[in-house]
Amino acid sequence: MNGQVLTKVQDVKIPLWVKICFASNGFARMIQSAFMTLYLVYYWTDVLAIDGKIISLVMIINKVWDIINDPMLGAMIDRTESKEGKCRFWLKYFSVPGGMLAALVFVVPDTAPALQVAWFAVFYILSSMATTANNIPANALMGRITSNKLERSKMNQINTVFSVLGSYVAMTFSMPLANLLAANNIKLGLSFVSLTYGVLYSIMFLTAYVVTKGYEPLEHLDSQNTSSGVDAPKKEKTPISETIRAIVQNKVWLLCVLLYVAYTAGESIMQSSMVQYYMYNLGNVDIVSFYSSVTTPCSLIGVFFLTFFIKRLGNSGTAALGCTLSAFGYLMRFILADAYYPAMVACWGISSFGGGLIGGTIVLCMFDSRVYGKWKTGVDNDAILMSGFTTAAKIGIAAGGPIAAFLLGLTNYVPQAAAQSSDVLRLFQLENSIIPCCGLVLGMVSALIIRKYEKMLPQMQAEIDAREAAKQS
Repeated sequence: MNGQVLTKVQDVKIPLWVKICFASNGFARMIQSAFMTLYLVYYWTDVLAIDGKIISLVMIINKVWDIINDPMLGAMIDRTESKEGKCRFWLKYFSVPGGMLAALVFVVPDTAPALQVAWFAVFYILSSMATTANNIPANALMGRITSNKLERSKMNQINTVFSVLGSYVAMTFSMPLANLLAANNIKLGLSFVSLTYGVLYSIMFLTAYVVTKGYEPLEHLDSQNTSSGVDAPKKEKTPISETIRAIVQNKVWLLCVLLYVAYTAGESIMQSSMVQYYMYNLGNVDIVSFYSSVTTPCSLIGVFFLTFFIKRLGNSGTAALGCTLSAFGYLMRFILADAYYPAMVACWGISSFGGGLIGGTIVLCMFDSRVYGKWKTGVDNDAILMSGFTTAAKIGIAAGGPIAAFLLGLTNYVPQAAAQSSDVLRLFQLENSIIPCCGLVLGMVSALIIRKYEKMLPQMQAEIDAREAAKQS
């Protein structure tokens, strides 16, 4: 990027090397997140012998705080005025804390159990806050360094591929690496792996910060005075009350949140009962591993086709297509009751291909909601809008598990039984077919409504530009 200081988001073409280096943050966040998801409960309950109910309580408290904290942090990012840019500022100062605090969740001193629980509570909650302080600005930054929708889609496409690879590495290599680094000492081995991932996380987020230098606009500077080297007077910050009101009035953003909550909740319910479904309904729990080996590449194929579909259908149209395909796969599984393995595997592929389209476009739809929101209310709040992406995912995931547990409580499920009643088996079948299908249908309807507004975005942006030009004249 040349020495020019941008003061508004412009139609900038991003070099491929910048896109790839920036996408490393997707790999970093997923390798850490997947490792935490896979091994946190195991480490604290099986390795350290801490009561699972205590660990569960801390995790619930953290999840509730996360849902509250994300919009608050988004508002703070929007109000940041720095020469680094309001998003890059947070990456600069929270990349290292985000990686190290997460690593410390698995680096526990040999002390009394009560102190270990206190260690877990402090570092688990702090690490969640620190990673949020990286994830929200990193997501928002993709929409701030260029206004070109195709460039954004390409960046998100690469970022999504890196994210899938990060999850795959954590799932495949964490335990072998732990055994390699500390044979016969799983506690020490997982600590070493966590530190390794923490260092990778810090380096990769700092890389995203470095390569985007000069691309993020500095809206708090006046373009005319900046060109002469003189800082302009600071603009008045939008009151929090007005920001909240603008969010509530942003129909596109609310529909994006609804779409992603419906999708993630359905997927979470399915995943919460997946092991039991294949164990009791199909009599082969090993199918779970085969499921992962089929769905991961199919999801990546969906990501690779993002640009093709976005050029023809737009962001929301591609999301609607993803919801339709994924819902169709689940519906066919319900109709066929997974009685024919080749058909079941084909449905897995269709649903995961659709899921790749959904996951790759929801962030782009959130970017579009920024234009609508600014046109509707005059308030520009990139980061708090992008916090809706992480908040929606957390609400969906947080709701999915409890809903699955509640539904199971309504049946006569017998843990570790050789067989279950027909009511239980029916519930597991519904949770792995028609329930996620219903969530996807709701997501599809939301995406189609968003599409109506997306077609109007160029006109909205032109009106925004005309207003700003009138103010400067």
